[in-house]
Amino acid sequence: MVPGNTDIANYSSFNNMVDRLNCSEVDEGFVPTTTLFYFKDSIIIGAVDIRHQLNDKLSNIGGHVGYGVAKSYRGKGYATILLEKALDELKTLNVEVVLMTCNPLNFASQTVMKKCGGYQIESYIKKNGKPVHRYHIPNTK
Repeated sequence: MVPGNTDIANYSSFNNMVDRLNCSEVDEGFVPTTTLFYFKDSIIIGAVDIRHQLNDKLSNIGGHVGYGVAKSYRGKGYATILLEKALDELKTLNVEVVLMTCNPLNFASQTVMKKCGGYQIESYIKKNGKPVHRYHIPNTK
């Protein structure tokens, strides 16, 4: 499940992951982030990373929001709920235009972004020549 910093395999325990996510210090090259989990019947079925600001890398790949939903829960509207919550959080940070990116073949994510008011802007071309689709979502309502 995306986002990567919520992959439990990267930590010794769930508590270790939560402690790391609660850390007030930001490592070099990273930006302040809020991570939210979506629980259903005491099971984490999704997560969203809300990046408070962008650096050069995130301006091309990553953007303000990264989210993911467990495979067995996809297609049921949970990604839209996660993105709507992220937009609400970014509004409190005065982010008026939210940048998001995705793989050109990730049609589900493109649909979610469009459903939340997103529109495609110029793609970023990675060093390997592959494009990354970039979207803006107005966030002033």
